[in-house]
Amino acid sequence: MEQPMTAINPILDDIRVFLPRLTAACESMAKLLYQQLTDQTWQQFGDIVEGIDDLYRTLNAIQADMEHSIGFYALKEVLARTTVALSEQFQAMNQCMDNEDYVGASDRMKYELIASIEQLAAYVGEPTAVLEHRYVSNLTYFKAHYPQLYLQFSGRPREEVQYQLGYAKNGQPNLYIEHASACLYSQYDPAHEAQCWVESLGDRSGSKSHCMVFGFGFGYHVRAYADAYPEHWMYIYEPDEQVFQSAMSVVDFQSVLANMQVKEIRVGGSRLDRSQLFHRYLKYLKEEPATLALPVYNRIRAAEQAEFFTEMKNAIKSFDSLNVMCDRYGWQWVENELFNVVKCLHSPSIHELSGTMKEHIAVIAGAGPSLEADIETLRKLKEHAVIFAAGSTIQSLLHFGVPPHMIVAMDGTDDNYNAFKHVNTADIPLLFSPMVHHRIMESRVANMIHVSLKSDTVTLNLLQSGDEEPVFDATESVTGTAIQAAIYMGCQEIVFTGQDFSFPGASVYAPGAKHFSKQILDSTVEQAAMRIENVQGAMNPTNDSMMAVLEGVERIIAKYPNVRFTNTSQWGAKIKDTVWEPLSSVLERVRGTMLEGNSVSNRVSALPRYDEGRSAEISGRLDQLYEQLLANEQRLRKLDKILADLAALSRTNPNKCGKLMMDVNQEWHAIVHSLPFQALYVKVFRNEIIHMERDLPDAVQESSLIKRAELTRDVVRPLIQTLLAGTPALQRIIEEAIHRVNKEKQLFSTT
Repeated sequence: MEQPMTAINPILDDIRVFLPRLTAACESMAKLLYQQLTDQTWQQFGDIVEGIDDLYRTLNAIQADMEHSIGFYALKEVLARTTVALSEQFQAMNQCMDNEDYVGASDRMKYELIASIEQLAAYVGEPTAVLEHRYVSNLTYFKAHYPQLYLQFSGRPREEVQYQLGYAKNGQPNLYIEHASACLYSQYDPAHEAQCWVESLGDRSGSKSHCMVFGFGFGYHVRAYADAYPEHWMYIYEPDEQVFQSAMSVVDFQSVLANMQVKEIRVGGSRLDRSQLFHRYLKYLKEEPATLALPVYNRIRAAEQAEFFTEMKNAIKSFDSLNVMCDRYGWQWVENELFNVVKCLHSPSIHELSGTMKEHIAVIAGAGPSLEADIETLRKLKEHAVIFAAGSTIQSLLHFGVPPHMIVAMDGTDDNYNAFKHVNTADIPLLFSPMVHHRIMESRVANMIHVSLKSDTVTLNLLQSGDEEPVFDATESVTGTAIQAAIYMGCQEIVFTGQDFSFPGASVYAPGAKHFSKQILDSTVEQAAMRIENVQGAMNPTNDSMMAVLEGVERIIAKYPNVRFTNTSQWGAKIKDTVWEPLSSVLERVRGTMLEGNSVSNRVSALPRYDEGRSAEISGRLDQLYEQLLANEQRLRKLDKILADLAALSRTNPNKCGKLMMDVNQEWHAIVHSLPFQALYVKVFRNEIIHMERDLPDAVQESSLIKRAELTRDVVRPLIQTLLAGTPALQRIIEEAIHRVNKEKQLFSTT
C-alpha cells in the first residue's frame, strides 16, 4: 500500500538537521587523525562511526519505505547512489584505521565521506519549515505587489506527487514533473544551463526592449536574461500553476524581482486572462515583438506553447486592426454613443431579461452562404427556439421571409447602416449597443433593449449602471454580443447557423445581403489568401479579418464551459469548443418545446424603462461631460504653454522648470481622471494616447533635467495639441446629444 509523502518528510527533516553536524564532526576528526590519538579522539571517532552507521541504516529504511510511497521519484535514485557510496567509503576508511593508516583514513574522510555527506545535504535540500516560511513570505510580498497572484495562491494546496521538489547536484532547487517524466532544469547546475541559454540567444533579443516570456519555472532563465539585458522589460507567463506554486517554496520572489524589469506576471488562467496580458504588452511595445520560452517547455509543453504564441499573433493582429479602426471610426463611434444616449433613456436594459429564456435554446443566425441551405429548417425551428439575427443578417432572413425573434446590433459603421436602411424592422425587438450607428436608431420608438459593451466608454461613464446591469465583452463581430446576450437571458444551448467564418463556395454572404457591391465581394474572395478547415474536412478560403472574427467568437465560447455550443453550418469553418450537428437534428431535439410567435416581442414591450430619477441623473452627467470638456480645454491650453517654455527654462531657471514639471503632472492627472478623458479622449485619440504612454517612461527616467524637459515637451505636447484641436468638434457633438435628449423629454412630456 502506498504511503503519503507526509510520513517520510519528518525523517528527511531529521536528516537535514543531522548532516551539517556530521560534516562538522568529520572535518574535525580528519585533522585529529594527523595527531597522537587519545582516548577522547577514539571516543569522537566512535561517535562518528555510530552516526554514519545510523545514517546508512536510516537511508536504507527510507528507500524501502519509498518503494511503497508516492512522490519521491526525484530523490530515490540519489539516495540509492549515496547509500552505495557511503558504504564503500566507510569500509575503505575503516580498513585504513584497522591498518593504522591514519593519514589514509583522514584522506578517506576528508575527500570522500565528507564530499558524499555534503552532496547528500545538497540533494535533500532545505527543511520543510524553511520552505513553508518562504511560501508565506512570498504570499505577503504578492499581496502588496501582485494582488492577483496572492488571491490565486492563498490557501491553495500544492500538488506534491506530480510536482516533486528536488535539488540539483550543486544544491540549486529543481522540479521533477511526474506526468512529463522530466526535470525543469539540469540535474547538475541549473544556473549554468540558464547562462548558456542566454549566450545562445546572440543578437536576437538585444535590440528589443520588451519581451514576452513563456515559462517562469524557478526563475533561472529570466534572471540570467535580466542580468544580460538589465534595461529590458519582461512580461512573464507561467502556464502551469503547480510549477509556480512549487517555486514559491524555493524562490525568494522579492529579491529576484527586485533586480528585474517585470511589467506583468500571469500564471495559468483563461484565454481572456492571456488576452489581457497581450494587450498590456502591446500597449507599451515600440518595436517588433520579442518572445522567449523556458527551454524544457519546448519539449513538454510544445502544443500549449505553440497555441500561446498563436494567440499572441492574433492579439497583435487585433491590436493593429483596432488601431486602424479607431483612426477610421473613432469619431463616428463617439458620435453614435452620444446620439444614442436618448435611446438608452427610453429603452429597457437587458438586465430586465436576465434568466427569462431558460426553457429555450438560442439559434444565432449569421449571413454566411450556408444559411440558405438551412433556411427552411430554421423557419420551422422558430416555433421552438429563440432566433437571434446577428446584425446585418436581418437582410437575408427577411429576404427569405423568416423574421427572427430578436436582432442584435452593435456595428457603428456606415456599412451597417446601409444594411438596415432598406429593411423594415420596427416590429422586431432590437438589442443594441450604444455604439451602433445612430441613424439605425433614429426611426425607432419602441421594441428596443440596450446593453453596454466594455468598449462603450461614453455610455459606461454616463449610464453608470452599477453591478446589477451586465457589461459584455467587446468582440470583433456582433455574433459575440449575441452569444453573451443569449446566455444572459438563460439559454443553456447556443446553436449557430449561417456562421461560416470563411468563404465557402467562393461566396461571402447568403442571398439578400445588399450592403456591399458585387465588385467588393468578388474582390474580397479573390484576395482571400488564407485557408481554414471546414466542417466537412475540406478547406475554405478566408482572410485575416475573418480569422480575427472567428478567434473572437472562440474566445467568448471558451468563457462558458457549462453552455453547449452547436455548429450546424453545412460548409462553414470548424469552431473550437463546439459540436457539429445538422440543424434538422436540432429541430427534432426541441420539437417538444414550443415558443409562441409574439412571446419575445410581447415580453420586451412590457419591460420597464428607466424611472424619472435615473433618467435625470444620466441627463445631468451629460451636462457635466460638456462642462468638464470646457474646463479641460483651459487645462490643455495651460499645459501647452508650460510645455512650450519648458526646455528653455531648464537651462535658464532650473528651479522654476522643476516646479512647472510638477504642475504638468498635476494638471495632466486631473485631465486623465476627468469624465471627458475617460469617455471621449480614450476612444477618439486612442492611438495618440498610446504613443505618448509608450514614450513617456523614457522622459521620466531621464536623469538630466535639460534632456527630461526636452523629452517631456516632445512626447506630451503633440498629444496636448491634438486634444485641443479636437475639442470644438467634441463640443458640437455633445451639444447635439443634449439637444436630442431635451427634445425627446419635451415630446414625452406632451404625450
